[in-house]
Amino acid sequence: MGQTKERNYDRYTLEFKQQAVKLANHPNVIAKDIAESLGIHPVMLYRWRMEYKNGELRGKTGSESIKR
Repeated sequence: MGQTKERNYDRYTLEFKQQAVKLANHPNVIAKDIAESLGIHPVMLYRWRMEYKNGELRGKTGSESIKR
């Protein structure tokens, strides 16, 4: 069988995630359109929004996080 590729899910910085969430939270904006313009999957943006709301959003190093 083929070898599976190691995936790096935490490749985005905390600042990038925060900016994406900020853009998606504007009134009259569709989060799917923001995700598409940023080149990320809409589900990823929805997850970041939920993590931000819960104070659990983290950056690519894991050590950078939101303090609420």
